[in-house]
Amino acid sequence: MDAKILKLTVFCAFIVVAVIVAGCIFSSINDVAESTPEPCPSPSTSPGQTVPPSQSGGSPTPVPGVYIPGTIGGGNSVYIPVPTQAPGTGPSQGTPTPMPTPTPVPAVTPVPVISATTSDWGSDKDVYPRGSTATGWVYVTNTGNVPIDRVDFIILIQRTIFFVPVSKTFTYNATGLNIQPGSKQQVAFSLSIPADYEGISTAGDYRLTATAYLGGNQIGSYSKNLKIV
Repeated sequence: MDAKILKLTVFCAFIVVAVIVAGCIFSSINDVAESTPEPCPSPSTSPGQTVPPSQSGGSPTPVPGVYIPGTIGGGNSVYIPVPTQAPGTGPSQGTPTPMPTPTPVPAVTPVPVISATTSDWGSDKDVYPRGSTATGWVYVTNTGNVPIDRVDFIILIQRTIFFVPVSKTFTYNATGLNIQPGSKQQVAFSLSIPADYEGISTAGDYRLTATAYLGGNQIGSYSKNLKIV
């Protein structure tokens, strides 16, 4: 009877020890599991942000960054990664538009402008003998953009005979001048003085008026008193 009680006591003690050991092992496992940090969740992407694809095999290629000195406590420097992209492929850029080839502008031929001004009128004498030639002149300035080759003159001679006004008109064409644009040149005209006119002597006092024309347009006029003896 005592042997059976002893065996039962030993068996119960073995069961108790096994339960205690199993409890200790299970408690150790729970402590290890609680101390292991949970993995960080994957970063979420905001609308319009592109997450670079993962790379397999080897270490990932570092992304170029922007160097900002002294941005972390203690004056340390830091590189902030900046995503890169090919030129002209951004969402707001699209495909570059090719520049059109400029069309050459044809040369414009200037419109010919014929114009001039006159100045410094004069004559070679104030008194002329009958049968001589009177010579006058004027300075012509070319204010156009083409050469001037011809200037026309209308010469009016006026005289009073026995209280009767008498006048006669002559024309003179000065040619071959070749006055270049912007140039000033003296242009002369001449008039023959007859010894008599219709049987009457030409001696006397006269009023000479010379008017210059360029291309049919008047460019100046001049008057002077002359004496014929």
